[in-house]
Amino acid sequence: MDCRSEGRVAAKLPNDLLVEILSRLPAKSILRFKCISKSWLALTSDSYYRTKLPPTTSGIFLHEAEHYKFNRSEVQTFYISLSSADENTMDTALDFLPSHKARKITHCCNGLLLRCSWDIESPKAMYLNPCYYYHVCNPATREWAAIPSSSRGPQPLALAFDPRLSRHYYILRNDLDYTLKDGFEIFSSKTGEWVKRPIPPLNNIPCNHYWIQHGVVFDGILHVLDPNGAIILGVDLEGGNVCRRIKLPRSARIESIRTRWICLPLETLKQESIGYSEGNLHYALEDEDDIIKVWILKDHSTHEWFLKHCIHIKTMLERHNVEYLPRSSRLVSYLNILGFHPDVDAVFFQVQAKKILCYHLNSGGSEEIFSLPHEHLLGFFIYSPCLLEGLLQGERA
Repeated sequence: MDCRSEGRVAAKLPNDLLVEILSRLPAKSILRFKCISKSWLALTSDSYYRTKLPPTTSGIFLHEAEHYKFNRSEVQTFYISLSSADENTMDTALDFLPSHKARKITHCCNGLLLRCSWDIESPKAMYLNPCYYYHVCNPATREWAAIPSSSRGPQPLALAFDPRLSRHYYILRNDLDYTLKDGFEIFSSKTGEWVKRPIPPLNNIPCNHYWIQHGVVFDGILHVLDPNGAIILGVDLEGGNVCRRIKLPRSARIESIRTRWICLPLETLKQESIGYSEGNLHYALEDEDDIIKVWILKDHSTHEWFLKHCIHIKTMLERHNVEYLPRSSRLVSYLNILGFHPDVDAVFFQVQAKKILCYHLNSGGSEEIFSLPHEHLLGFFIYSPCLLEGLLQGERA
């Protein structure tokens, strides 16, 4: 039987039976099935079926510096493997990209990375002559493309890519004053150009650039947490407009802070997080001393949140020999919510500056997956390989 005949036989099988067969295969095979056609990609990405399939998330990229006021050439990048699958073909060191003196990952989305690199060591010289180079790359296929410089503004903030809807990606950057009040610029791989997009005022919040970098992409929309407005904003990057406004669950603590602060302080920002896990939007918040609440949004049309789990911070920390401190006694890096695992019920934390923990919502157990050499975590990116080829019309190593 040839491949076309096998494909026709598979097409006649019920989805439940297909998923049962696929669930017995290794994760790498699932990644390859995603590349066959849009129908296979839709099946393996479906929120109902993906919980039955092997996790395809490969690992985590993170970078840190030895000192808070670091020399820009001192950024170190690490890769934490979360999968037992064979990753020998994946270049997690990104050695196939053009070589520069220093580099760091700026953003990650559905298998593509946005990397920034530079050749100037002095931060002062960098400020006066910002010679940044940006590349979008795919570690699984070793393809990459250079991103043209924009006419103005700071560094790009976010990469948006949803292979279920399009083979094109977008890059977002905000205005010079680091707010979204005057709009933003969007780069499209379809046109190869930057375009200025005005949007309605978003409360003139100076911390929005932080939340853009911690947004999540699904349904082709970049979802950004606006903590001061107590909402999640959905930004359609192709149309350049805000198309969703999802109210967050009520929090007495956050509401009391909003009455005292025009912009929420950094230690409060890092106690909230959104993520897309097992096909649903999730929201985590340290709502009370010793408790982190995790909500799930199952129906995007009704915007109704369900409380999924409560994490008891003291219990989690004591398992890892970390003394519990009340919020009023903590440093910023004592406890940070880093993100959600896309495939399984798990949340990642930075604890006591150096420890990276993975907390499992189903069992309530946790494990230390990495220990930072230093204490200044600068970026944390959960990575799922994408084996689609020809996405980046640039170079291939």
